[in-house]
Amino acid sequence: MKVSAAEAARALDLNNHTIAKLLDAHILVGPTSASGRRQGVYVTSLETAQSVPPTTLARGDVAFHVGAAESDTNPAHRRTYAGWHAMKSLAVSQGDRRRAWGGVWNMTEDNADGLGGHAVCSVGGFIVDVAKVEGTRRCPCCDLAVFDLADPDDLAVSRYRGRRFSGVGQGSLFTFG
Repeated sequence: MKVSAAEAARALDLNNHTIAKLLDAHILVGPTSASGRRQGVYVTSLETAQSVPPTTLARGDVAFHVGAAESDTNPAHRRTYAGWHAMKSLAVSQGDRRRAWGGVWNMTEDNADGLGGHAVCSVGGFIVDVAKVEGTRRCPCCDLAVFDLADPDDLAVSRYRGRRFSGVGQGSLFTFG
């Protein structure tokens, strides 16, 4: 059984753009036609997504909102891909997964400085990774912020892993708590 993308959007309190992002990252799964065109969302996939408990971003933490994994064409980032994908992410090391979302961000070191908490990576509001922010530094090629990430503490893991932010739509690439 399947539902339309519009029905899935209503059920998850999201917009159609975000549903497409979740399908691209394989957080939601649905049938496709022979030409590769999406044809809705499987009910079991939607029910699984609906069962993910909500959370909020703690003060001092930052959330990075990414899309599906894609090749990173900027060699300065020193990573082969950016973003997140359920199947592709299982095939790479934890360090490579973190580099795919924890590299250079379009914020200055000044407004990133002092976070010192945790960073979470979300696709369409669904949290797919969490890490401790050990520091920030300035990218030598573009003056933007680069985060130094490490394993999260147990409190952050229990707060974020397997959770989602409610009502996420198109907006900023990052959110400060």
